Amino acid sequence: METKGQVELRVGETSPHEIIMEEKVPANCDLLLGQDWLERVGYQFQIPDLGIILPAHSETSVRVPTTEKGSRLIESQELQENIFCASGVVECADSSFICLVINCNPTDKILKEFP
Repeated sequence: METKGQVELRVGETSPHEIIMEEKVPANCDLLLGQDWLERVGYQFQIPDLGIILPAHSETSVRVPTTEKGSRLIESQELQENIFCASGVVECADSSFICLVINCNPTDKILKEFP
């Protein structure tokens, strides 16, 4: 990507951030946020191949990779010890679907098994 310039941008109540302006961005994008900026403001990257962090005693919406398309019934199931997937009908689009995963453990766990 070719840079067009730099500006300072304040997002909400945050301090100003230096933003690099790009000449061309991919189609259908108004703005691209870099990993460095997202991490500075507290976003945690979840990469399914490495596992997804599930906080202790939590319900987490998880994006699950799939090759299927259209609607799909997900049966409730135990994915790992004391980690459950809720049943529901999900929409498979963009090579993934979202489902609710419940961690009943008293400690954070890494989800590596998917429904």
